[in-house]
Amino acid sequence: MVVDESGKDKLVKSFLRVCINSEHKYLPKIIDNLDDNELLMLLDILVSERNLPLLVRNRGISQKVKVKIANINVQNIRLLFCKKMFNIEITRMIKSFWRIR
Repeated sequence: MVVDESGKDKLVKSFLRVCINSEHKYLPKIIDNLDDNELLMLLDILVSERNLPLLVRNRGISQKVKVKIANINVQNIRLLFCKKMFNIEITRMIKSFWRIR
């Protein structure tokens, strides 16, 4: 599926990819400053075969992501995956959405 990304989305994802591929020690601080949409873009990148080990093994990154996603309740498969991975409760609304699919 091809997703039509805005210029800002492409720019943010490019920035996040550079951060992931270079210096991991700054990523937790960057995660603190992401809004919900930017965090979902980060999850798009982190929940991949290549980057998932970073999310799982790097405690600083995983803890920041866990805290940030706890209160986000949108219908996003990567968000759902991370919530399940971190044992965060899934809201009824999101559960209903996934049952329909």
